[in-house]
Amino acid sequence: MISATCGGIGNRADLLKPASHRRAWMASSRSDHQKREAIKRRNQGETLADIARTYNVSPATISRLEASDRWLRSTQDETMYRKQLPRVYELRDMAQSPPSTEAYFSDFDNKLQENPVRLKHFRDIEAELQGLDASTWSYLKAQLAPLLAVKIEKRGWQALFDIE
Repeated sequence: MISATCGGIGNRADLLKPASHRRAWMASSRSDHQKREAIKRRNQGETLADIARTYNVSPATISRLEASDRWLRSTQDETMYRKQLPRVYELRDMAQSPPSTEAYFSDFDNKLQENPVRLKHFRDIEAELQGLDASTWSYLKAQLAPLLAVKIEKRGWQALFDIE
């Protein structure tokens, strides 16, 4: 009975090897090219299973790779936009945390990335905000804070732009 149990443990340990291999593949710096290629293939619509078969990993491994790539890109985008639009991001940070889907800045980074016209618009706004002295900027932030969270039913976000 003991040898049968030990034999069973040995077989289970063998089953774990592919999982540790998968984790090693995800962490390995030697396979950066393979990771980029897998992400490229996924972006072109290839299935997780087909890509996973190519690299002898599970579809879940490719899915985690894809998710980590999305997270990294979104973090890089936010950092880039935050440097370009510091006062706009200061307003964004004043909004609810996490921002509701109704908040003015909801999904802000993605919207900037997807729409170059919107990005230009916010760069223009940033230029205006940079021209304010510290006391005027503090006053403006206090006026805008309550308006960032809720869209007015008939006027939308117009109240944000009517502040004097």
